[in-house]
Amino acid sequence: MNYLLSKGYDKTDLVKCGLITHKTESNKYFDRFRNRVMFPIFNYNGKVIGFGGRVLDDSLPKYLNSPETLVFNKRMNLYGLNISKKGIKDDTLILVEGYMDLISLHQYGITNVVASLGTALTINQARLLKRYADKVVISYDADMAGQMATMRGLEILRTAGF
Repeated sequence: MNYLLSKGYDKTDLVKCGLITHKTESNKYFDRFRNRVMFPIFNYNGKVIGFGGRVLDDSLPKYLNSPETLVFNKRMNLYGLNISKKGIKDDTLILVEGYMDLISLHQYGITNVVASLGTALTINQARLLKRYADKVVISYDADMAGQMATMRGLEILRTAGF
């Protein structure tokens, strides 16, 4: 917050775009992503549209995204698509749950990967996937929530023509 204010940005604008929060009862401003590892979220054209942050301890929430804005709508974007679209192999994209899943796979040379930004797959995300691939492999966590999200995701992908 202090850095952006020193560059001439207004607190009101920083609140609107979700980089800081305002506590009205105390009239204090705080960095929204304090004590988190930051992940810039790019649209498919490579423009930063939001941020995600992950705690390094047991704090909650574990992950925090920028709020919905005119520029950032997580239901219509896929994390990593701006880079992964160049690494598509066999017309296939791998869909994972989060930033760290995608980054881990990239570290091992698996680059045709996108993440659904902490949300269950949406029809808009499936349509975006269809622009770049003919096949999608869902690789969500094996826990019950991941299994249920996989089953819902398969139906959404089928609806989108996969």
